[in-house]
Amino acid sequence: MTTEAPARGIEDPGGSRPRLPARWQVAMTALTLLVGVILGATLFGREGPVGRRPGHEGVLPADTSVVRLIDTSLADVNAMDVEAVAAAFTEDAVFTDLVGDRVTTGGYSIALVYAQTEDFRLRRTSDVVELDGLHAFSISYNGGEAVAVVKVVSRRFAEFLVTAP
Repeated sequence: MTTEAPARGIEDPGGSRPRLPARWQVAMTALTLLVGVILGATLFGREGPVGRRPGHEGVLPADTSVVRLIDTSLADVNAMDVEAVAAAFTEDAVFTDLVGDRVTTGGYSIALVYAQTEDFRLRRTSDVVELDGLHAFSISYNGGEAVAVVKVVSRRFAEFLVTAP
């Protein structure tokens, strides 16, 4: 059973789409720019540590345990393993999908959203980076693309936001 509710800290004065809290807006802007830098570096063959690029102070490659959590969770979604996906989220986790215009609360409810979608193939298409305690990466799904920003608490997702790039 999914729970549709306004996300905490989000105001919707126009009644159209949820608005992100200021912290998420700043993080999304910085991380979207960083994803562009990473993709540009990949396309043009420039290498160098992401966390030390001028203009990107504080942005670091993510810890390998977070990368493993993300990759394992994406594989579990692709396998439609509801129990494994639910276990990757805290009980009070909030999943905000700005692409699908949906907010879901609770690990098991979040897992059921994925289970209801036939042949839902997720693939991480960028490095995972960290900024101010949030992690970001780009994903592809059934021909679409998105940027995901997550907050990990005790090796589980507490907040998961997906938006168009």
